[in-house]
Parts: sequence; structure tokens; C-alpha cells
Amino acid sequence: MPGGRGLKYAEETLRVHAVYHEAQQLANEITLERGKLTKVRHQKVIAEEAYTDAELVFVADMRADNPDLSQTAFDKFIRGKIHQNPNLRKLRGELANLAHRMDEIEVDIRHLQNKLEIATARMGELGGYLHYLAELKRAETAVVGQRIDDWPPDSAV
Repeated sequence: MPGGRGLKYAEETLRVHAVYHEAQQLANEITLERGKLTKVRHQKVIAEEAYTDAELVFVADMRADNPDLSQTAFDKFIRGKIHQNPNLRKLRGELANLAHRMDEIEVDIRHLQNKLEIATARMGELGGYLHYLAELKRAETAVVGQRIDDWPPDSAV
């Protein structure tokens, strides 16, 4: 088979197609992670709206219950009450969890992007190396005047 040893060297030693498939897989994983990030961002927007609505209702109820307080006194009073309210506390916790999840996904995406950049650089290096080997073979054939059946020589495999 023409190129048998050369193909074996490229596939088994250099792992040319394995690196290519790894890069494709990494690109697919990045796409999936970005989809997850979009969903979590959407959930966070919904949670922020729910928190804002709940806080407005709570503040309005507290204002109705304390009409005799001045605005300055009410502002001081309500700040503490907002933090003590279990419903609002739960909603803030959900917002914090969603923000943390978004951060985790963004770190995962960056990690995958770094791996993809490495795989892409490796493919570029392999391409250059294979081009170099082809030129060596062409030069060797031209110098000797006869064709060598295969590349690389047995010592390289």
C-alpha cells in the first residue's frame, strides 16, 4: 500500500486525525456550555424580576403598616426589614446561586477555549511538520534519482 508507513506514522505517532477530532469535540462542548449559560442567564433575569416584585410588595405593605414614620425613618426601618424577610432572603439566595452557576459555566467555557486553542495550534504544527516531511521525501527522491517506497525511515517509527 503506497504511503502505508507514512500514514501509520501520521496516525499512530503524530495522531493527526485524533487531534482534529479532539478540536471538533471541544468546539461542540463550548457550544453546549454557551447554551447552558444562556439558560442560566434567562433564569437569573426571571429571578431578578421576581425579587424586585416581591420587594416592592413588601415595602408597600410595610409602608401601609407604618404610615406615621417619616420617609427618612421609614428608609432606615425598611432596610433592616428587607434583610430579615425570609421570602426576600430566599430570593436573594436564589439570585446568588444563579450568579455563582453563571461564573462556573464561564470558567468551564474559558477552560474549553484554552484546550481548543492548544489543539488548533497542535494541528498547525502537525501540518507544518507533515509539509516538512513531504519536502524531505521530494528532495531525497530528486537527489538520489530513485523513489523511496515510504516515509518515514524505519528509524523514525
